[in-house]
Amino acid sequence: MKKSILIIGMVFTLLLVGGVIAQSLLPRQDSQIDIIPEYEQAILQKSGANSISVEVSNIICDNTYCFAKVYQRGVINTEFRTDRYFCIEYDDSDDEIICIYWEEKTNKELYDARDSFVEYKLNVFGNATIQRNERDASSEEKVGAGTITVTTK
Repeated sequence: MKKSILIIGMVFTLLLVGGVIAQSLLPRQDSQIDIIPEYEQAILQKSGANSISVEVSNIICDNTYCFAKVYQRGVINTEFRTDRYFCIEYDDSDDEIICIYWEEKTNKELYDARDSFVEYKLNVFGNATIQRNERDASSEEKVGAGTITVTTK
């Protein structure tokens, strides 16, 4: 019994070490994206960050989707997700359009989709931040804050 527990523990340890080594062997995919300067300034001001330098995890694919964590403290915390395959040949002979041939996205297509996603999210966040700031500057308080207590009848 003790031997089997020891063997199981060694197998799990080897799997863990193998996973860490495999992860470190993947090539790092650093890239640059463009963001509108006004949006960048709004994000930096709101987040308190000195620069925007988003960390992205490895892109991992299951049978259907590929995904990666996207994070920078105070700036962005989300998940990129895209389909693993795309249709390259359709059959539209009936009333219905049906995909008859699927192809897996290449690593370059995945990296490009990831970068486009991050660029889009940051630009949307920057725009929303500017709009909130403008709205807040022209707003006046009409009703005081309070608490609403929910009771049952």
